Amino acid sequence: MSQIRVALFVEGAITPMTQRQREPLQEIWCNHVANLAERQSWSHVFPISKQHLENLDPNHPKASGAGEALDQLITRQLCMTNNAFDAAVVAWDLLPPLHGVDLSRCRRQEVQWLMERLRESTELPVEWKKNVGEWLSNTRKLKAIGPAIRRGEIRPLCMDPEFESVLLIQKEIRAILGMNQKACKKGAKWPRQWSIENQGDGKRILQAAIDAAKQTNSSNQFPVRGTMTETAPNEWSEWFLRRMRQRNEIVEDLRSHPIVRRVADLLSISD
Repeated sequence: MSQIRVALFVEGAITPMTQRQREPLQEIWCNHVANLAERQSWSHVFPISKQHLENLDPNHPKASGAGEALDQLITRQLCMTNNAFDAAVVAWDLLPPLHGVDLSRCRRQEVQWLMERLRESTELPVEWKKNVGEWLSNTRKLKAIGPAIRRGEIRPLCMDPEFESVLLIQKEIRAILGMNQKACKKGAKWPRQWSIENQGDGKRILQAAIDAAKQTNSSNQFPVRGTMTETAPNEWSEWFLRRMRQRNEIVEDLRSHPIVRRVADLLSISD
């Protein structure tokens, strides 16, 4: 039987090609994360926003120009690609919480909310919608669900708390930014907090580290233009991951991260 082609619908944005002529979001997930998970790569990577998920709720008033819901996007991409993928994974950050979910920051609640909305979809192909319902039924009965994805399935990947948690290994960031043997120059502040408590903390921590490295040594030349917090988060994330994967001593730490382990489970393809 032919191999199952799994598409990834992931929170993020497609950005212009880097100097290496590669799109950063695609590179992060198809090259770095899939390889760290030691699995086949995604057949496609489609960017989504939280709005795509929240638009699934028929009771939630949509903002002007809010666009399509996730089920519409999945169905449209199936049509536009002539059914070029057989299953889908939806990946999003736990922070900030979805509007229909308790603010207690519960990954299980977010997953349940999303899958219930997809079960109610009038847009998904019949078989895909049936499989969502089966997944929900099995989870409620505490019936074991195989980790591997099957044809016509949609599986959730709620990234707790944010994707950037993969990158927050302080000693590695120090080494990559050339700060291993250096104290910060007067006025430069290396971040003290290296955990994510609030939305955007991961990007802010990494940006503070980048700023401290640049202020400490003006000769530091990094290949990414723009900032981690605003204009180039994918570019910086891709660069950090690429540099980390070149350091053999840290690869196993990356592979053991819960997000990477979950990808390894999902891409253990089952027919």
